[in-house]
Order: sequence, then C-alpha cells, then structure tokens
Amino acid sequence: MSPLSPCGKQYRVESEAQCAADLRNYKAGQLCREGEKPAVYEVLLHGSHFHVRQAGDGVVQLRPGDTGPDAATRQAVRERDGFACVCCGTSIIGRPSSIGHRKRRSQGGTNSLSNLLTFLGFGDGRTADDHHWRIDKRIDPMDELHGYTVRREGNPLLVSVTYFGRDGSGPERYLHDDGSLEAWPEVAA
Repeated sequence: MSPLSPCGKQYRVESEAQCAADLRNYKAGQLCREGEKPAVYEVLLHGSHFHVRQAGDGVVQLRPGDTGPDAATRQAVRERDGFACVCCGTSIIGRPSSIGHRKRRSQGGTNSLSNLLTFLGFGDGRTADDHHWRIDKRIDPMDELHGYTVRREGNPLLVSVTYFGRDGSGPERYLHDDGSLEAWPEVAA
C-alpha cells in the first residue's frame, strides 16, 4: 500500500474537499480568501485514489479494497438528485453529505445509479441530520417504504423513491441506471 501524501490543497468545508477529491480537482485555486478562517480539511492522494481528512489529524483509516462508486458515478447521482438530500430536500452544498446504497453491497447491491442516493451526513452518526446513518442503520421503518433501502430480494429498478422537498412532500420516482427518473417503472414486454 502506498503512503498517504497531501496533494497541497486544503478546504474549509469537508464537502468541498470531498467534491475536489471526487472530481480529481485538487489543483484548483485557493478556496480561502483573505480574512477567512484557515482550512480544516485536506485532500490526500493514496496511489490513484483521493481521500479527505481533517487537516492536522493523525492517521487516516482507509477501507482496504474500497469498491464504492467512482467519481463520475458519484457526480451523476448528485446531479440527478439536484444536489439535495432525498430525505428532506436540503441542499448538500457546503454541508456534510454522502452517496448511499439503497440495496447494500453485502446483499447484492451494485454501484449502479438506480441503487445510489444522495444523503445529508457521512453515515457515521456524528451530526444530528445524518440521514445516511439513520437509513444505513434501518432505524426508521418508513425509510424502506420511501425506497431509501431495498431488501436483499428486492430490485432497486422496481422500487420507487420518494423525493422529499423542503415543504415535506415529494413525488415518487423510479430510478434508472442511465441516471433518469420516471413516474412509472419500465415493464419488460
């Protein structure tokens, strides 16, 4: 395993650093302007992969053999979901957010667009509005009803997702692997 090395860029908000890592945009100009607080997150290069950590932290724990979605897939999911959390409609820009699997990889889920959603939080339960953590832990049975989780025997293509807006209501949509949304599932003839 190659050692972690700072790529030289630091960011004030972790989501900005994560986007930079996802987009391989670590050579972009300074995000800190004169008079602003210093950076607290940085992007690290590990072989051909980029990771985010708090600046000055000790060792970064990396998952060996990370098989998560690639940068292009993550960006496509964010764009499809309107750069907002599907659970509440809150913008993820400048906030902790992550991409989550509806059907767990351990249960046969894939990194296809139909199986991925945008959530507030990193899935570690450290923030009050960490929807990714709540959904991953399956705390609220309504999450399955809204299509945020899919059981082992389920097919994400055939389970609708409720996209909540800031007003608390939202449409149900079926997700396709090409990144499109549809009101009704496609049925094979």
